[in-house]
Amino acid sequence: QRLLSMCPAAIGCEAPEVQNGKVHWLQSTYRAGETLGFTCNDGYATEEGTYESQCQPGGTWDPPVPVCQKGECGCPQGTPRAA
Repeated sequence: QRLLSMCPAAIGCEAPEVQNGKVHWLQSTYRAGETLGFTCNDGYATEEGTYESQCQPGGTWDPPVPVCQKGECGCPQGTPRAA
């Protein structure tokens, strides 16, 4: 029988949930260095304007996966919003 390596496996990231949005390239786990993208549902946007995040060796996402919030239309400044 072969002996299994006692080295710990590289820590990856679990698939995040994006509140009011969806993840693209969805997998159950991600390796360090892998990037995911996401979009917000219609009528929602991120406060940060970030739509990609990269898995870090410690099992975290950088930048952190933000929350899609209602009311941000993503319109250029000076564009009137419909009432």
